[in-house]
Amino acid sequence: MKKNSKVWIFPLLLSLVLIISISCKKDIIIESSTVTDIEGNIYKTLKIGNQWWMAENLKTTKFHDGTPIPNVTDNDNWNRLYSSAYCWYQNDVANKNTKGGALYNGYAAMDSRNIAPTGWHVPTIDEWTTFKNYLGRESISMSDLEKEGFSTIVVGFRSGLFDFNGLALSWLSSTENSMDYASVGFIFIQEFVLNDNSFTTGNYSNKYDGYSIRCVKD
Repeated sequence: MKKNSKVWIFPLLLSLVLIISISCKKDIIIESSTVTDIEGNIYKTLKIGNQWWMAENLKTTKFHDGTPIPNVTDNDNWNRLYSSAYCWYQNDVANKNTKGGALYNGYAAMDSRNIAPTGWHVPTIDEWTTFKNYLGRESISMSDLEKEGFSTIVVGFRSGLFDFNGLALSWLSSTENSMDYASVGFIFIQEFVLNDNSFTTGNYSNKYDGYSIRCVKD
């Protein structure tokens, strides 16, 4: 009698597809660890491609050498700065954790005293581009990174007044834009637009504007 092989062929093929899918799945994050800043704040870190990134925004109020970073709360004074400063969103220290770290101006990001933990630094715009290109090449979304512990809290920013549009994640780079109007100066920022899941390229802001910082390993 001829046996009907269709009964077992389909489950076999389905099993093979599942095995292949599982075996081909690559790890998004190769390794994870932690790093501690000058004040004892501990940050989760993730290796993404060939780069190590802090998975959380910077919270320190001191440079690496222990020098305090001025906390400027007045809106008018903030806009007149030509030196390093930080603040908490809406000048509320409770936002250190609920809003994911402090906001720093461009002068702090570029300060030679180094705002980052030992062995780390504020990324250049080229390092942000490497990060962005790796995610695109490997088809990794920010949602994928979030599942691995990469914080995507929308913090807001400060340009004199505080602003929060809820549409984009914004981080400072340490790369100065060559444009210079009235000696104010500009610095490149990296933004990720949430509603279309894409990075913007070439954006820049006044050095006195305040944004989050996400450090990368030396």
